[in-house]
Amino acid sequence: PDPAVRESFATALCAAATGETRVVITLRDDFLIRVQQLTAMRERLSRSLQLLATPAKDDLLRVLIEPARRVGYGFDDPELPARMIDTVLDHPGALALLSFAASQLWRLRDRQTKLMRKKAYEAIGGVGGALGQHAEATLAMMSERERPLVREAFRHLVTAQHTRAVLTGTEMRQLLGDGAGPVIEKLVAARILVTSTDAQDHVEIIHEALIESWPRLAGWLREDAETARLRDSLRASARQWEERGQPNGLLWRKETLAEYRV
Repeated sequence: PDPAVRESFATALCAAATGETRVVITLRDDFLIRVQQLTAMRERLSRSLQLLATPAKDDLLRVLIEPARRVGYGFDDPELPARMIDTVLDHPGALALLSFAASQLWRLRDRQTKLMRKKAYEAIGGVGGALGQHAEATLAMMSERERPLVREAFRHLVTAQHTRAVLTGTEMRQLLGDGAGPVIEKLVAARILVTSTDAQDHVEIIHEALIESWPRLAGWLREDAETARLRDSLRASARQWEERGQPNGLLWRKETLAEYRV
């Protein structure tokens, strides 16, 4: 959170990349602009950037088939892997959806015949439905008291543009109250949310593919569309106010404040 520490860290990384030493950084695309704002990274980033897109179809097939083959497993329907990939090939979250569906299919594998079966694939809802079906099942296992907290959590963990929002553990506790801990733990255990292990203990959804694949979440976002934009704006303004030492000049006033209060 300290700008000076961020700059020092970026400078140290760039200084380490000298001679035969190479520094490789993996970064989500929605953080590119933030990294580009670091002085030491500004020139390095533009000339060293390698975008990692969704693998081609043949590569996805290999990703899906080879790990199973190496431990003696296959598919009862030889066409199933290609069908799974065709379902999500043009989807921006293809790899995440395929990975989750494959993990669910592996969980239901037939250990006697060492096959992953078509009927199991259909039972989990296919590639497109597996993640959403899993999220719905996780919600169903929550108590009556916890379910409203799940909805409230997702109101803040997805932006008005339907992208991931990253909140700190402190922010989540402020939003959800005393029930935050158990709810977040259950969602993390179910691989619906992930938490970082840094000092701020950040919380975010597992992947933006969840937004499109979970119908209930899509419905929540539609219901909340009018307030989501103002909430995002308020959160960004509040963080800027904190980072700049809480100056009075950055406080919302008059029309801006009145709009949010309404």
